[in-house]
Amino acid sequence: MEYAGKTFVKGNMEQIIYFMAFFALGGLFSFIALLYFRSSQEKAFNNVFNKDFSYSKLLIPGLLLPIAMFLNMIALGQGGGIVMTIINLNMLVTIFAGAYFLGDKIDASIIISTLIAICFIAFASYRSIKIN
Repeated sequence: MEYAGKTFVKGNMEQIIYFMAFFALGGLFSFIALLYFRSSQEKAFNNVFNKDFSYSKLLIPGLLLPIAMFLNMIALGQGGGIVMTIINLNMLVTIFAGAYFLGDKIDASIIISTLIAICFIAFASYRSIKIN
């Protein structure tokens, strides 16, 4: 990993450790903020964490976020921007996560458009590999 042209984390295992420490620190800050909001914004806090709250809606994104960031780190370190496009595929995540978590409706035109976009992403990846 580099910052301002200087390497500060070398090797894959060191990068993994760095990112896990990064997420642990972020989780600690978030936990402290939640404790604060629990006491200062009790009504809003209880509206979110009511008895009908499904913790899988926290668990799934909570597991996917560090995995996605780790894969992004690998992609940037080894393949650059086009690999980021393949790994990220934010369009798919947004469409299907919106359908699952928010109840967004998906019809055939959305699915067909998504498949067409994936084909163009695959073509762009192929061309990038050919010219690089």
